[in-house]
Amino acid sequence: MVDISTNRNKSSTLSQFLKVFEPVFTILALFLFSGGIITLVVTNGAGQGDGRNIPASAYNYSIINGSLVLVYLITFTLLILRWRKVLALVIKDRYISVYVGIFLLSYFWSDFPQETLKYGLSGVGCTAFGLYLATRYTPKEQIKILYWTFALMLISSILMAIAVPQYAFMSGLHEGAFRGIFDHKNGFGQKMILGVLIFLITALDRKNKQNKHNWLSWLYIVVTIVLILFSKSGNALLGLVIMLTLFFISNILRSRYEIMISAFSACAILGLMAITWVGSNEDVFFAAIGEDATLTGRTEIWSYVWDMIQQRPWLGYGYKGFWHGLDGASAYVNLAFGPYGTGGIPHSHNGFLEIILATGFLGLSVFFIGFFVNLVKAIELIRKNRDMEVLWPLLYLTYTIISNIVENPLKAFDNLLWVLYAATIFSLINAKSYYAKENRSSNFY
Repeated sequence: MVDISTNRNKSSTLSQFLKVFEPVFTILALFLFSGGIITLVVTNGAGQGDGRNIPASAYNYSIINGSLVLVYLITFTLLILRWRKVLALVIKDRYISVYVGIFLLSYFWSDFPQETLKYGLSGVGCTAFGLYLATRYTPKEQIKILYWTFALMLISSILMAIAVPQYAFMSGLHEGAFRGIFDHKNGFGQKMILGVLIFLITALDRKNKQNKHNWLSWLYIVVTIVLILFSKSGNALLGLVIMLTLFFISNILRSRYEIMISAFSACAILGLMAITWVGSNEDVFFAAIGEDATLTGRTEIWSYVWDMIQQRPWLGYGYKGFWHGLDGASAYVNLAFGPYGTGGIPHSHNGFLEIILATGFLGLSVFFIGFFVNLVKAIELIRKNRDMEVLWPLLYLTYTIISNIVENPLKAFDNLLWVLYAATIFSLINAKSYYAKENRSSNFY
């Protein structure tokens, strides 16, 4: 009897510890995956075109790598503690595991197999963290976690601007552009667009009894939008406008079919009108978002990348097996495009081209099959539920496509956007059964 009582006390102590530890660990881990602060400090605030001419490989990233390894170890430990729930979800998954598996298998045809193996294993750790988010937290709890994570990013960026302005504002090619705690203005804009969406979901969630300080969410929204404007990132500004539009359009999915069809028809007409206007006023449009007709050289890079894709279209060059300056296949793109900073062109500025370069059209096909299957699930979830947090999967899946057109979050697994993508897909697997329960309970609040 004493032994049973002792075991119960130990179990209770562990539960109490995890209840406090896990939310803190999760927020800090997400912050680490975002690349905030540490990367900026390691590179000593280096900016694009600032004249330092120091290649990225010259910096010491050991503190980042060590921190990631620690996060992975803790993540796998926490997954083991809930192994039954984790195993049940992994068995149901048909897309993330296959997609990541293809990237790992690309080791066998990679031009740089050691790089493929190293970054591939890191990708497994990031995917595992996404799995942890989906199995540990309910959808509403995930929004709460993300709320505090993006609030931390926002507050840290403001403090950085006050304490170390030479870090918070870019120098060189983008002199004066606000980047906060990130190493580039586009990185800041990319993350904080998601922050605006999370703050908006929280601000409009009338069912959230914990939302006692609604004014704070609205303040975060206003401040974040102002800082995105200060970042002078045309991509971020355009992305923000698109995502805010989609946020309000997504609520139409809850309407009756006749209303929904009429509303989407109107949106389609307005969209075609906008496209027509842009086509007739290219110079005005590109000037408004701070770009040119080549998207600052991106379209030229894409054409040269396409030349190389045609040489190995089905399996690609292996994960992390293409971009190596003048070594290997990327030499053609670098020589054709001309000088591009120290170390050459680092990537194609397009996430989908990166997938093809890594795993060919095989990898791209698996990605889009999984994407569209889960997009349908996300739409169905909104139509059948009134909770504000159910908007998040559809918004995030849509943002994944938009953000990878002129940038490339999908080029690597070791970043916040991949973690959130994996968590979204895993969460959608059990979303239907979760919302079918009348009485939901949470041990997070």
